[in-house]
Amino acid sequence: MQSRDGSIRHAICLLRPTLLTAATGDACSPRPSLRRSLLELLAMSAQRPVATGVIVEELWAGAPPLQPEQAVQAHVARLRKTLTRLGWSETELQVCTVGGGYMLDVAPARVDALYFEQLIHEATAMSTTCAEAAIRALDLALAVWQGQPFGGVVDGECHRIAAQYWEELRTLALRTWAEAQLRLNRPQAAVARLHPEGLAGSADEGLNTILITALCRIGRKVEAMEVYRSLHNRLVRDYGIEPSPELKSLYQRILLDKADTRFRFLLPSTTTAP
Repeated sequence: MQSRDGSIRHAICLLRPTLLTAATGDACSPRPSLRRSLLELLAMSAQRPVATGVIVEELWAGAPPLQPEQAVQAHVARLRKTLTRLGWSETELQVCTVGGGYMLDVAPARVDALYFEQLIHEATAMSTTCAEAAIRALDLALAVWQGQPFGGVVDGECHRIAAQYWEELRTLALRTWAEAQLRLNRPQAAVARLHPEGLAGSADEGLNTILITALCRIGRKVEAMEVYRSLHNRLVRDYGIEPSPELKSLYQRILLDKADTRFRFLLPSTTTAP
């Protein structure tokens, strides 16, 4: 289903306080919290079965009720009633019983986090050959991000892993988007999005290197050095490590006013500090 502006209207939103959208477009937050966690778990695995044992561990974290399977069945039954009440047909959105567990039968693109993943994977695959198309896809993906996964309420190991993965994907999306902008000689666009406030204290060397390079390109070398020093302090204070030799070398060249600001796409590190 698409909204009037052509964007996809997601049935389930996980990249914010969790929302379950009615077929009419209205939204609600599932209650109680156990039912919300169940919906989240099934949605992050859309069209893939989730074993009952995994559901029990995720919902009750080692302290299940006396009859855990029956408890899961009760929550699934109530979730199904909620979907029916919201106007979803079985062909659009339903919870199926599959083997020893349950599966949410919904198109992955109707779950915001899975649509987010899809766009990023497509964009990164074409970023070096079709920068403009990659930028458009990444703009769509980044617009889906509406705060924190699950609204910052992370219950259970599966939730924690998913939230961390989506955070890392967002960093990848930002990095790929900014690289594409520099390929097209648009350093100002990269700076506007990756300004220190936009990085929100990121320790990702790739993102910071792109920002430093873009700032140098538009003549803001003092700010580029400030970004480096801020990253250096963050890495030493929070992780006990120094910036990579390549990034240190770039900083020294900036100090000597010898930095080559052509972006060579050989970043010193594209991973977040441990």
